Amino acid sequence: MQKKGAAFCIEAETGGGKTTLAETIQRTYPDIVTDELTIRRVVYFPVPPRPSSVSMSSAALQALGDPRWEKGRADVLAQRAIHLLLECKTEIILLDNTHDIPERRTVKGVREVGNWIRDVVDRVPALFVSLGARQGMDVFKANSQARRRSPAAVHIDYFDYTTPTGVSRLMRFLHELDIRLPLAEMSSLSDFETARRVGIITHGIPDYIMKLATGALERAVKQHREKIDWEDLRASVKGLFVDSCPDELNPFSLGTTVLRALDAAGEPFENWLNDGYE
Repeated sequence: MQKKGAAFCIEAETGGGKTTLAETIQRTYPDIVTDELTIRRVVYFPVPPRPSSVSMSSAALQALGDPRWEKGRADVLAQRAIHLLLECKTEIILLDNTHDIPERRTVKGVREVGNWIRDVVDRVPALFVSLGARQGMDVFKANSQARRRSPAAVHIDYFDYTTPTGVSRLMRFLHELDIRLPLAEMSSLSDFETARRVGIITHGIPDYIMKLATGALERAVKQHREKIDWEDLRASVKGLFVDSCPDELNPFSLGTTVLRALDAAGEPFENWLNDGYE
């Protein structure tokens, strides 16, 4: 009997780390090139602008390197995509921005894409990973058969910087980040006060945390220093937000007494996620 695949949903809002996770998985499982074929263990592609069974097959074929990814009827494209996934011995299929499907299609269209996912999971013994905001689950809920192929969902939350438990979790993350920085000395990013201020200025959003650290790292390296200090972080904040975060609101500015979420009118996180994804 043909072995079936499995589906798994990873939910995260904007900036929650979906792309970073996808890139990490691809680095962890690189292609294996042999004389006979290329084994593509991970296939990654985002939801097409107009999701349908045709465009999903085409996107998968393009990710697999098929030069004729746009040529053929719906059934032909689907068969070729499944055939290539099998031939390339694909182990993980990453579909990014799944929440775009219910936003861009009616219930009938969502069900059509759900059927496409069902067919791939049924015929390809790989892990089909859906990456997106919570609305991505609607693709599975709209199709009872597809729903049964999605046994689990994990939600990746933003870091909570308002409670001791939340700051402690952020401190652990920053400690691991500090270890991995290409500097000779630790930068004390996981100190309580530093971590709390990182949380405030980034709203606990992983993408902004990484951008803040990258900007600070670049400044430290340019000045030939082997650790990041608060001035580097202050300057990185300026680079990220320009005029929307003046010095009196920058938690890394000396003498700053205003330590609060920057979500008021005109501030970096005004109406964050109030765009239909809550």
